Amino acid sequence: MLTIGMEELERARRLQEESAKLHLPSPPVTSFKISRKENNGKIKDLIYAKSNSYVRNAYNMLTQDLTFSSDEVSNGFYFGDGAISYQSTAGSIRRTPSRRYSGGELDIDLRLGTNGTPDTLDDTTLDEVPTTDWSGSLDRYSMFDPSSRRFITLITRNMANRSDTTTYEIKESGIYINPSGAYYLAIRDTFPPVIFAPGDSITFTYQLEVYYPPDI
Repeated sequence: MLTIGMEELERARRLQEESAKLHLPSPPVTSFKISRKENNGKIKDLIYAKSNSYVRNAYNMLTQDLTFSSDEVSNGFYFGDGAISYQSTAGSIRRTPSRRYSGGELDIDLRLGTNGTPDTLDDTTLDEVPTTDWSGSLDRYSMFDPSSRRFITLITRNMANRSDTTTYEIKESGIYINPSGAYYLAIRDTFPPVIFAPGDSITFTYQLEVYYPPDI
């Protein structure tokens, strides 16, 4: 299995703990794993990496929600530094985060794509594998680990290539906030190509961790 950014991942976890000592909450530390189901039925882990993932939509959501920003900085026409705004995959811009909840869960989607161009702050979309060529499920599980003081969420996309002829090179992943009618990218990562041939089944899992300080 190829591992990427393990030292940075551990450093980020330590920074979460140091921030907590200063009474500062930290954004989630995120990592991901990609695996493939082999012909013999066994699961082969391919890549485990630190995510370098949050894009402007996510930063703006964090800023708006936790600095309680004023209406003056909300902008429905400009997506860039100095404005709180959200841009969809279609290019439309809105002033407030487009969120919808089903029960107690924020509606999201995890998709994979073929664009290996390094991720940037202003990314808003993926070059997705066409939905007509794959099938699969999206699963989510959250728990608090008392030993590490971390609240952990696992988001998993199981994906089977249903195309008769097309092989894809998976090079990117992302999480969309997925309200009715529009998608807003919050996370995007790129990584070395993973071959996704007809009949292949792959599993992609994001792990997001928030550290809670001890109750002293």
